Order: sequence, then C-alpha cells, then structure tokens
Amino acid sequence: MRRDEVLEAVRRAAEAFAARAAGAEVPGIEHVPENEAGEVSAKLREGHDWAVTHDDEEEETGEVGVGGEDDGDYVSHHPAVALAQSAMEDVMLGPVGTALAHLPLRAIREALRFQIGKDPDRFVEHKSLDDFRYPLAEKCTVVLVGDWGTGKDRARRVADVIRQVDPDHVIHIGDIYPSGTPEKAQQHFVDVWEDHGPSRAKYWSLFGNHDMNAKGTGYFGIVLTYCQDQESSYFSLENRHWKLIALDTAWRDYDLEPRQIPWLQARLQDDGARNILLTHHQMFSAVDPRPHANRDRLPATMRPFVETGRIFGWFWGHEHWMLSYARDPAFGNYLARAIGHGGKRIKNVDGRHNGHAPAVRQYWNRPHPTVPGRCLNGFAVLRFDGPRLEISYPDETGPTDLFPETWPDHPH
Repeated sequence: MRRDEVLEAVRRAAEAFAARAAGAEVPGIEHVPENEAGEVSAKLREGHDWAVTHDDEEEETGEVGVGGEDDGDYVSHHPAVALAQSAMEDVMLGPVGTALAHLPLRAIREALRFQIGKDPDRFVEHKSLDDFRYPLAEKCTVVLVGDWGTGKDRARRVADVIRQVDPDHVIHIGDIYPSGTPEKAQQHFVDVWEDHGPSRAKYWSLFGNHDMNAKGTGYFGIVLTYCQDQESSYFSLENRHWKLIALDTAWRDYDLEPRQIPWLQARLQDDGARNILLTHHQMFSAVDPRPHANRDRLPATMRPFVETGRIFGWFWGHEHWMLSYARDPAFGNYLARAIGHGGKRIKNVDGRHNGHAPAVRQYWNRPHPTVPGRCLNGFAVLRFDGPRLEISYPDETGPTDLFPETWPDHPH
C-alpha cells in the first residue's frame, strides 16, 4: 500500500467517524455510539496529522523507497495509522483511495479499539526467579531473525533459507506488520512459518513495538501459543557456557518493563556463562536518522547491568539493516549486532556513520540484484559448540555463511 493512499484513507475515515460522532447515520458504522466514534476519529486524525508533519516525517524515512519514491511498501510508525492499515489490508478490495463508501469503516473501528479505553494487563510476569529458563544444548544451531513479520515474498524467501539451515531454534527479534493484531499474527507469523519454516525447530519470539500497537493481543494470544515452550515475552536459553537472554522492550516502549528487572539480575549472576542479550530495540545506532524522543530510556535503564561487565554480546532489531559493531568501552564494551534486516525493505547504508555509536566493523553490503540502493534480506546463524560460538549472516538467496565470526576469540 502506498503512503499517500493509506493517509488519504485514514483522513477520510476520520471524517466519517467525526460525522457519526455528530449524529450522522454513516453506512457501516451507524450503530457505533457517538462518543466512541468521536474517540476513533480523534485517534485517526492524530495519526494522520503526525504522519504529515515535517518533524515526524523523519520517523518514517525508512518507509519510503530509495530516493523518496513510494513503492507500495509503506507501514506507518503511528499505532492508529498502522492499525487502520491492518484493517484495510484484511478486507479492502481495489485501491485504498476510493470513495468513502468503500472504506471498511467497521473493520477500522474494530482495529482502533486496541487504542481506545483501558485494556487488560497481558504481560506475563515470573513467579519465581527461575521461571522462563530453558535448556540450550551445548552443541546446537540457533537462528535469529529480526523484523521479519511482513508476510512479503522476501520474508518467505528468508524462511525458505532458514529451513535449509535446519536449526534447533528460531528466535524472532520482534515486529509483525503493519500491527500485531490476531489476524496479522496468524497471517504473517504462524502461516508463513508453517508453509516455509523449518519443521523440527522450536520457535521463540520477542515483543516488538508494532506488536504493541494491538496491545499484545496477537502476540500473547497467537504467537506465544505457536511458540509452544515460551510462556512470556522474556526468557533465557542456557547452558554452562552461554545464555541467550531475551527481554521485552516494547510493553513499555523502548524501555525495560520493570517487572523483568529482578529476573534479569538473577540471570546475570556470575556463574561462568557468557551472556548474550536479545532485545527488539537498539541501545545505539550508527545509521538510524529518526529522532526517537524516547531513545535514551533503554540505555538509562540498562546502564547498571552494562556496568557489571557481564554482558558479552547483544543482538537487536527495530532498525532495518545489519550492522556489526566493534567492542568499545565508551558503549558498554560488548559485541553489538543490529539484525533488523529479516523482512522489511532494506536500504544500503554501507559506510554511513553518525558518530553516535561504536565503529562499524561490518556493513550489510549485499546489494539487491534488481533494485538500486536496496539490499537483500537476511538473518543470523549461531552455531554453539561448547565454549565456541560460530556466527554467520546468510541472505535470502541461500544458506551461505557470509561474514563469519567466532566468539569469543575472533569477532568482526
């Protein structure tokens, strides 16, 4: 869906709900209470206005094609717009910018309910500090794939290659698009893994900001049901040499939900294992141009944990490219890898650096064969063998071990 089509549809839907709030009999929503129609209209108007203001257009720079062209791959960063887009994708036939009577107002109203009123607390908290811990075989293969839940052909190609890798575990670093409604969680996560993913792997998933658009209904209701062993949005896979510690940074946007803190403290006890953190959101970025008013929240919350020196590595998504950072004492002295290049459109950012992150040792210089300025999609493969961890970064064309590194001795 093109950005101009989506935003025009949202504008028209906001007008329709405003008319209903004023007492008009609007087809499709004539039975919606006027006060609720007013709330829906306000949310849609807020999202539309946010998306077209100069300051917040910077937040959506990754949602237009190279050179600013609109190639129909737009997903808004505003929850209300993304939810409306999810509803339109599910039920609308033909172009979005059609007559108002053809807009799926009833479906838009149902989707926007996630943003209106008080919602139940779906966050699943540990009862014991030993909860949500699962065994990781000393010799096994784990795939990490970030920002993959688009349902696009490229995400399916990535899943096909992951099937060829035949891992023991697949961990999604979060985000189902446009929003993590139950419908999109089924269509863009469960159905694609069922049709294209590895059959013997155990599946796990982090919680992303697009999943939170729908207040976690798709994630906690559909995704965690599919990930049969996973009980919460934070967990740890462990053996005596390594821990993969996954945290929830979306329930409280771009921050750590405080109920995780005692559990994380217990996981980071010095028991001889090397700790690798997994989060949806990044601690820093050498490339991301978006302003992110809340970008300092997660680094501030995590600072005491970083200062223990017990974090060896960290994989995250959210920004849609792959970057391998140098270890830098000024930035926590851990090995950081951005791997949000699983399913969204990937721009070529080779050589860019904004001065606000460690040096980049490896950029994702895998150019798309037919689209200038774009890169292929990909993921990370972690092969554990006792204290040795071999990591590579295949792309969507096949399971070739690209950009290999070995932890702890020979990182990028």
